[in-house]
Amino acid sequence: MAYSISAWRADGSGEAMIVSHSIKRVDEAPVIVAHLKTLPRVVLILKERSNSKTGQNGRKPIGYRAYELWRKPGYHSDTE
Repeated sequence: MAYSISAWRADGSGEAMIVSHSIKRVDEAPVIVAHLKTLPRVVLILKERSNSKTGQNGRKPIGYRAYELWRKPGYHSDTE
């Protein structure tokens, strides 16, 4: 299982990805998020988890998941 932190900008009809950083451990995220929040174009920061081949303890595989870590104050997405 792999994680990434992605930054998104508004593009008029939703959002477009600016950059994605792969991380090995979730505790690496706060430093990256703190930096991305300083960039004026960034309106949304997500933590994404890739598919796993098997779930924990050999259970059903876990699919792709995305978690919102930060949203620019006052920003509303047209895709919501």
